[in-house]
Amino acid sequence: MSNPFFSIPDLFKARRVLCVQPHPDDMDISIGGTIKQLTAKGVDVNYLTVTDDSAGFADAVPGLRERAEIRKDEQRAAGKILGVSGYHWLNLPDAGDWGHHEARDGIIRIIREVRPDILLTVDPNLAYEAHWDHIRTGRAAAEASLLYNFPHVASQLPDGYIPFELEAVGFVWTNNPNTVIDTSLWNDIKFEAVAKHLSQFPETGSLEQMKAYLTYRASKDAEKLCFELGEPLKLLPPVMLHCFPEAGEF
Repeated sequence: MSNPFFSIPDLFKARRVLCVQPHPDDMDISIGGTIKQLTAKGVDVNYLTVTDDSAGFADAVPGLRERAEIRKDEQRAAGKILGVSGYHWLNLPDAGDWGHHEARDGIIRIIREVRPDILLTVDPNLAYEAHWDHIRTGRAAAEASLLYNFPHVASQLPDGYIPFELEAVGFVWTNNPNTVIDTSLWNDIKFEAVAKHLSQFPETGSLEQMKAYLTYRASKDAEKLCFELGEPLKLLPPVMLHCFPEAGEF
């Protein structure tokens, strides 16, 4: 849908990107090829992970702290391949009882610290999404992108804080993309990174099955375009996240 007042933001004009994800592997799996392209172009990419992902273990690994540290180590190993420069964690309980405002305020604090040009997160409106961590994270990140410059929200602004403007908010795992990034040359390195999340693929062949499915999906996303594989996103000017009915079709 064309709009005389707004245009679709260009992800590759960003200098710094903050990726807000529910779990340590969500951005690697959904847009790992895009992340690698951004960092290869010199974009500073930071990850903010909302939960400790301590519930996502099929095997009996002893201790909450040990499980959380395993996931952080795996995340750093994957991020090194993709060129991620910074990591932030809210350490909320995976699949646990945490609230919207708790997550939103934590995300706001990191936005103020990192000062990104673009924020990426999961789409909380994905049809039939059942994982509450994903829904809460997407909604909390979206609201944080509207409120981070308000001095009475979340906490007192840091000393010397200078207000700044996000240029875009982007959603991954979306039913309604308006941008597809060409990842034809980056698919293998994406899955090299995803493979570092060893604790999440305990069954023989499970990683290869995921790669086969996501590569098929990437080919479908690029089907009408002039490249082989693509990763879709919904990119919006932040102002469109509040009281803009046309945002759904933008």
